[in-house]
Amino acid sequence: MALEVTQLELVEKLQTEVVSVTFTKADGSDRTMLCTKMVSKIPTEFHPKTDREVNPKLDENGNPIISENITVWDVEKEGWRSFNFSKVKAIA
Repeated sequence: MALEVTQLELVEKLQTEVVSVTFTKADGSDRTMLCTKMVSKIPTEFHPKTDREVNPKLDENGNPIISENITVWDVEKEGWRSFNFSKVKAIA
């Protein structure tokens, strides 16, 4: 089953709303998480200290490292989590 959004589109959606994402975890089990990147939904003490889009990680040649990992705020567990975009099964 192919997703109908790109990784960039999902990140943009996460920046403006809370999204339900179902994905396969590293241990092979599935998880559905309510998550966001909206600063207004994240307690002040947990706000990101850097913006990876502004300061991307670079490889040894100075090229940006493209990662499929997306870091998000888990609304229900109230903590930072990440998932691999290639393991996403559904977005609601």
